[in-house]
Amino acid sequence: MMAGRTWRAWAWMLVIGAAAAWGGGMIWPSVAPRAEARPNRMEIDLVAQRAGEVALYYGLWAGFGGPFRSAAALPVGPAEGTLTSVSFPVAAGRVVAWRLDTAVGQPIAVTLGEARLYDASGDLVATYGPDDYVGSSQVAEMRRGAEGRRVTVVPGNEAGGPVVFFRQDGPITLGDATAAGAMQAGRLMGRQAWVAGTLLGVLVTLAVVGWRRRRDPMPPVWLEGAGLVVTTVAVVFARRPEALVLPQFWSEDSVIFWAEQAAHGHWLGAQPFAGYLHLVPRLAAGLAKAWGDAALAPAIFGGVAWVMILWAVARVASRRVAMPWPYAGALAVVLVPAMDELLVNVTNAQWFGAVLLLAVALSEDAPEKRGVVGDVAALIVAGLSGPFVVLFLPVFGWAVWRRRSRQSVVVALGAGLVAGAQLATMLANRQATALGDARWWELVSIVGYRTGGEWLGIAPRILGDGVVGVVWPIGLALFVGWLAMWAWLPLRWGTAKSIDVRLPLLWAGLVILVGAFPRYAANPGALATGIWVQRYAHVAALATGWLLLGNFGRDLPWRRTLLAALVMLIFLGTRWSDFRLHAWPDFGWAEQVRAVAPGETARIPVNPPGWILEYHAPPD
Repeated sequence: MMAGRTWRAWAWMLVIGAAAAWGGGMIWPSVAPRAEARPNRMEIDLVAQRAGEVALYYGLWAGFGGPFRSAAALPVGPAEGTLTSVSFPVAAGRVVAWRLDTAVGQPIAVTLGEARLYDASGDLVATYGPDDYVGSSQVAEMRRGAEGRRVTVVPGNEAGGPVVFFRQDGPITLGDATAAGAMQAGRLMGRQAWVAGTLLGVLVTLAVVGWRRRRDPMPPVWLEGAGLVVTTVAVVFARRPEALVLPQFWSEDSVIFWAEQAAHGHWLGAQPFAGYLHLVPRLAAGLAKAWGDAALAPAIFGGVAWVMILWAVARVASRRVAMPWPYAGALAVVLVPAMDELLVNVTNAQWFGAVLLLAVALSEDAPEKRGVVGDVAALIVAGLSGPFVVLFLPVFGWAVWRRRSRQSVVVALGAGLVAGAQLATMLANRQATALGDARWWELVSIVGYRTGGEWLGIAPRILGDGVVGVVWPIGLALFVGWLAMWAWLPLRWGTAKSIDVRLPLLWAGLVILVGAFPRYAANPGALATGIWVQRYAHVAALATGWLLLGNFGRDLPWRRTLLAALVMLIFLGTRWSDFRLHAWPDFGWAEQVRAVAPGETARIPVNPPGWILEYHAPPD
């Protein structure tokens, strides 16, 4: 029986998944509500013949014979016939009538397009068009244009500007921003509870199936994989519920990959960014554009990111990798602390691609051709989505030297071909870099904070003004201690031929950290503590977790098991608060893109806060 692939281990994995699903839906707070309280608003597409003001009035309860309010008087001006969206805030209440007019004494001709009413939660409540506009006695003419999609309101000779009423079938009740925020939070919590219940139901079903097949020597592959996938989804859901209940763009997802693809008619798969190819994000952008509905683009991007995460987790748990405690080792891919920028977005899906490449390089030979096909697919997708296939070429070479099989040579040659394409792109788009004034022992101490410090909960001090206080003797001690642990604790993978895999894993973790120094040449200390650069330490932290897991067992020397257990306990005691990741605020992507008129441009905020996307709505 393969080590760690027992029914007991499989059952414990389901228990972890059930606890994560229950916690994700019931214990931890829901996703962050809207980033800011937005009032009810009426957006009107219009343009004026000359500079002036337009004002929106709305009647409450009894029309204009009863209470009424002024939304705002806003300046407008000529724009060569281009309609501009003007937004009027509207207070809570039961609205029965609308009136749009220009300031008294300044009659101007105004061309009106569509008008849209949104409530405080950002949902579209009503739309109005040229057929709904009725002119008052001050209007001399209402001239249709643009195939009936707009109307020009020409003022008459009477005092005052033209007044236009909006036809409305019945009263519309609008709530306030506080109530809308509470309603939105309630909806999101309801979605969380539904997802948690679904995951729990699937896990219970798998447990029942496993109980009926408990006389088998080990869980069958399909049942093992199903349990792993559902448990992984549950763990990620517990760490970041919005990944399932409220998919959103993250950083370059939108401002680079989505925006560039939306602006071009052809697929941009071969276009580099940051000096190298990004196949996975380009695929996500191509799929989102092919789907056609920009409001669903974040969900499509999130779906692609989920595929990369689950692919990496499944491959680590593969029987060809054959690591000790395979279920725990696979779940460690999504359990490394401080994964705020890694889960779940395609911009950083390449880091799960790095894990996938490692698993391919360290796998035993595939007994069937489909295994080789899977290796080739992983090399192409992950290798062309980041620089890691270039950095990991020594790992593939090491695998050839240790395994001495034809298949390992074929895999290494495939990795070399993919690395050649990525390296050629990197050289053609290289940028001059330097390490500034940092001294070598300071750089080594930074690596120590990101390796040994990650597992012992030791981080440098923040001195203020963005300066990181890297105490280099402490960092050096952490690095030396981390290396000593790797030297003393063994780690062997494989069944047919067990191989010590410490050297390739150590290389993979260190080469990524060292490769990050040129990018942070101006302030290398930021690499030691910044949560938003945690991605560079992900592989090193994951490899350390695998090293510790590999030293738990009855047949292993008790001193090594004791050290592994001690480090694991310190890690759990100091980093447990990092399990729940920062919630992404909801910027209302769907309603914002749907509110942009065809051919118009809008600035839409995306995550992380502070990022803005210039969205260009496609023409009709």
